[in-house]
Amino acid sequence: MHEYNFFVPPENQSEQYVYIEGGEYKHCCNVLRKSEGAKVSVFDGKGNRKDVKLLEEKDNSIKARIIKDYPQDEKVYPNISLGVGIVRNKAMKMIIAQATSLGIDEFYPVKMKNCIKYNFRRNKFVRKSIQAAKQSGNSHLPKIGNTLNLEEWLNMNQNKDLKLLAWQDGDKSFSQICQQNPNAKDIVVMIGPEGGLHNDELEAAKATGFIPVNLFPYRLRTELATTNMLSGIYHLYN
Repeated sequence: MHEYNFFVPPENQSEQYVYIEGGEYKHCCNVLRKSEGAKVSVFDGKGNRKDVKLLEEKDNSIKARIIKDYPQDEKVYPNISLGVGIVRNKAMKMIIAQATSLGIDEFYPVKMKNCIKYNFRRNKFVRKSIQAAKQSGNSHLPKIGNTLNLEEWLNMNQNKDLKLLAWQDGDKSFSQICQQNPNAKDIVVMIGPEGGLHNDELEAAKATGFIPVNLFPYRLRTELATTNMLSGIYHLYN
């Protein structure tokens, strides 16, 4: 039987009750027609899950009593922070959905010279991340940051254990890099936009310690390169 899963942030939870509100309330009660007495699952985005029984509805919210509290879900490792050159909304949604399902910790849209647009509506993509977590069963939500320029993002990630850059002409493979860095716990990944990186952007990344990684013999779209890179890291480190 399919398990219905809803996001309820920690501030909407107490020892005995949770309050499903906003878009999650609409999905639960208006779309799925769940009502008093129904049992569903909720998660808080920090690895905590509960089974609850729905009670009364009031003012676009439904109160639910906690009937089972599960041990905190383990987080997949290593920790990954992802920076992606901004692409079209459809592709960006796909990237965020797939990255959330795989278990990344942070996501930042990064302004680069070949980005076709800079408008990133953060709240819209937070909702997409929640949808992906609900579908995948991942009870951990990534932090989705505001747009940064490349210099800001590079400076922010100076102290990470391992820095990887998807680059078709990179001379190292995943397996080589992971064998050389077996104990990396905090990894940062950089993916360029559809137009690729300018040479000065590549040099700036390399100057701050990023290692160009050859993902595949052929040129990959931004969303495919992202999924390839993330799944490769999780596979090799687990």
